[in-house]
Amino acid sequence: MKKNPKKLKFKKLQKGCIKNIQKNLKGIFFTNGVTLLKSIESGIVTSRQIESIRIYISKRIKKIGKLCINIFPDYPTTKKPAETRMGKGKGAFDKWVSKVPKGKTIIQISNYPLPSSKKLLKKASTKLSIKTNVIDFLGG
Repeated sequence: MKKNPKKLKFKKLQKGCIKNIQKNLKGIFFTNGVTLLKSIESGIVTSRQIESIRIYISKRIKKIGKLCINIFPDYPTTKKPAETRMGKGKGAFDKWVSKVPKGKTIIQISNYPLPSSKKLLKKASTKLSIKTNVIDFLGG
């Protein structure tokens, strides 16, 4: 179930920068008993990493809990072939990535027991290339 953006204005984009988020709980849908996976540092997450986390968690929560992924890989990256001389333009398309700023909520699990969902997100965070933190939220 690999999803890519359907349409882009340009095939190859410039790197740019990752801007930090001011609000701590931006993009969270609060329900009763939510566990969040939040980024501690800014960085890049590939579409393969997102997909591997989605498969890992969805196999374990099955139809009991609800999984919500708040990032989407909509940024194309390029790479030049190995042992290529300098110059001769930008490299070919390589993969889709998502720019994750510091403090962004990456994943949230709701309607699932809190202790086990916390363990799930801790194990899932090892598949990411950035540092993350697991947060429990008990709403009423």
